[in-house]
Amino acid sequence: MIRRLLIITGMSGSGKSIAVKALEDLGFFCVDNLPVVMLPQFLSLVKEQEIEQVAVVIDVRLHQPGFFEDGDAVLTMLNKQEQSFQILFLDCDDHTLSRRYAESRRPHPLSEGSIAGGLSRERELLAPFRGAANLLVDTSQLVPHELRQRLREHFSITPMQAPLQVNVMSFGFKYGAPLDAHFTFDMRFLPNPYWDKSLRHFNGLDQPVIEFLEKQPEALTFIDNTVMTMTHLLECFQKADRAFVTVAFGCTGGQHRSVFASETFARKLREVGANVVVSHRELSRYHNQVSASSSSIPSAKPLKGSHVKK
Repeated sequence: MIRRLLIITGMSGSGKSIAVKALEDLGFFCVDNLPVVMLPQFLSLVKEQEIEQVAVVIDVRLHQPGFFEDGDAVLTMLNKQEQSFQILFLDCDDHTLSRRYAESRRPHPLSEGSIAGGLSRERELLAPFRGAANLLVDTSQLVPHELRQRLREHFSITPMQAPLQVNVMSFGFKYGAPLDAHFTFDMRFLPNPYWDKSLRHFNGLDQPVIEFLEKQPEALTFIDNTVMTMTHLLECFQKADRAFVTVAFGCTGGQHRSVFASETFARKLREVGANVVVSHRELSRYHNQVSASSSSIPSAKPLKGSHVKK
């Protein structure tokens, strides 16, 4: 059963693609530019799959039979379906839309040499949808994150439905820094447990390495300061409607110091209520190396493999 069917429509350039991404973050299954004639079959399919929240974009991009001919005809078809629905209409003043098209250098879907003429024709075709809209949002003065916030406030089940996720990872610089990290911290200023033969074959998840690094006063001081800074930044990212942030800690090989720092940082962030996922990029590499030479290292404790945990 479809618990919530939302029809997204509105002026071209008003922010429908931003709305789709925002609704996907809220758990909606979204389909963009669906041919109108396929709507009954599509609704039947999602009912069979027991998808509860569905959003469908219907607009004038393909103004031709089967896609979008007339707003009244589309509404008539929707009303014939045995399914309640709501309409989200995104509007914007012509001056702002013209500026957006000029900046993007893309033609309006209904323009024949004139953006103004295309906008006028589009308003005429979409007038029935605008009149029937359950929610009308004028995006003329909105920046993208403000539009996403407006939609989240209206359509989310709970205010915290889509909390910011913090991805914390460890890595080794010798294997390359991660390209997708928003923040990267270099832990090579700490003493390297690798040079202690009794610690070499352990990793940053093992107690001997943890105890060794916790004895370094600069280690916990650095992590505490980083947690304090990141806590403030995460609040800013949440307000800016970011879905996730990736924080990476690196050391030479990604075995000891970066793993310890990632785990300690993640634990302290969780203590202040953050949603944290931890991964260790290089640990499987060392696990494989130790497994291959285990007969020559009788005293080594088996390394814990690369993993991701919440």
